[in-house]
Amino acid sequence: MLRTQKFEGSIAIVGEEPELPYERPPLSKKYFAGEKEFERIQLRPAKYWDEREVTMLLGERVVSVDPVGHIVTTDDGKAILLRPG
Repeated sequence: MLRTQKFEGSIAIVGEEPELPYERPPLSKKYFAGEKEFERIQLRPAKYWDEREVTMLLGERVVSVDPVGHIVTTDDGKAILLRPG
């Protein structure tokens, strides 16, 4: 949505899971029943995020957020500086 509104700043999605974002209800039902391949329950393929210049920080967990300093820290000690507006 940010890109459709002409936002040109950096965008990153941090997620503890090693996979790209996926639909949760189908995972517990159709995926485990063998009715859908994992690629079919992903919200978007990797190419989608790349084309929109969205950085996917997978396998990382946010452990702290400093709203004043605009810094997010992950469990491996990585500090991500957020640029406001």
